[in-house]
Amino acid sequence: MLATVVIVTYDRPDSLRQTLTCVMQQKTNFPFTILVVDNHVESGLTPPVVANLPNVHYLPGPGRGLCSGRNRALSVVDTEFIVWTNDDVIVGEHWMQQLIDQFTRPDIMVVCSQVKPLRVETEAEQLFQKYGTLSKGPKHREFDLKWLSSWRKSPRTHTIGVGNSFATRTKCFQDPKVGLFNEAFGAGTVVGGADDQYFWYRVLKAGYTIVYEPTIVLYDRYENDLSSFYRKIFNYNKGMVAYELELIFRDHDLRGLIQLLIIIPSWRLRQFAKLMKSWLQEHRQPEYFPIFLRVLRGNLMGPLSWLIAHRNARQSMSTPSRFDYSEASWAKQGNQKGIG
Repeated sequence: MLATVVIVTYDRPDSLRQTLTCVMQQKTNFPFTILVVDNHVESGLTPPVVANLPNVHYLPGPGRGLCSGRNRALSVVDTEFIVWTNDDVIVGEHWMQQLIDQFTRPDIMVVCSQVKPLRVETEAEQLFQKYGTLSKGPKHREFDLKWLSSWRKSPRTHTIGVGNSFATRTKCFQDPKVGLFNEAFGAGTVVGGADDQYFWYRVLKAGYTIVYEPTIVLYDRYENDLSSFYRKIFNYNKGMVAYELELIFRDHDLRGLIQLLIIIPSWRLRQFAKLMKSWLQEHRQPEYFPIFLRVLRGNLMGPLSWLIAHRNARQSMSTPSRFDYSEASWAKQGNQKGIG
């Protein structure tokens, strides 16, 4: 096998079934396999979806967040490329081929696609499209160490791509400068996000290139109710602060201090002033005000969430080498590989 598609799932059998249907129908000029990591084995909801599907493998996950599930997959995958996606997406039949085709040079370690909404109908979906869209623009872009170093403030790696549609060379994770996914981040953790932007940072810092190609499209299901939408905005903004703290304390990148102490507070003050001015002039609450409250609360909760997430990660060490990025640790995991 040349590539493995990895899908980490948590009790969403209906959407997982739809995702698997379109992934299984991929048209490629290379062989591939699909690995589903079940991050809530106890519920029993996922095995019936995967059972008897051709070329689909089932793997019990550690159940401690998206990144822990992805690291579990890395312990068994042995293909040249890995395509990463979520259990609630729809892709066209050439999605995987297009991603792999972008690996035209050995320095390219990651390829990201465009992400568009599957639908924009409910109030929550419309608000997310307006204030939290996942689109990264219509132009092909390449990001490298020079781009990362060009920022005087914290590098805006969240503009690179989205973590539900990207491909990697498997050997990328063998480089100790990159390592595994950071399990203190991402869906299912206290931080709730920022796993993708921190992974992009590690890849670029190691000297590799990330490609964003907008003609490759994945369709994502936006949260269709307001409570889910507000929760996602809250998590995004916890992750924003946690990302800066990780840069400061793990990567010793003091540009994160500029972001935390100057940039983010000034953003929020300007936003608040603009909202208050609009409220006074129009005599009604601005549409963005409830969102702003979740943004502000998320930023304020970021430091505590980051501390708790790292504590939780340290307390559950069943995934090999959770924070050990040495080659020896990876080699130890490599003995367990079997998919591909």
